[in-house]
Amino acid sequence: MKNWVVTVPLWRQGKAVPIAERIEQLERFKAMTGHYAIRFEAEIKASDAAYLWSQALDFSVEAKFQPPIPTED
Repeated sequence: MKNWVVTVPLWRQGKAVPIAERIEQLERFKAMTGHYAIRFEAEIKASDAAYLWSQALDFSVEAKFQPPIPTED
């Protein structure tokens, strides 16, 4: 299951990223990847991708664990 998500963070150093700046960063991330967020199965792959995209884009991109949504089976 792909529970690791890489995207542009909402927060930087404990403060919210200004909306206009975050939109610009999200658009640049999407231009590079084709998506606003990318899912990965493993933490190491997500972390490596986030590091490389951060270097290429010159702003922070983060990998976060997103727990699965419980379903009733």
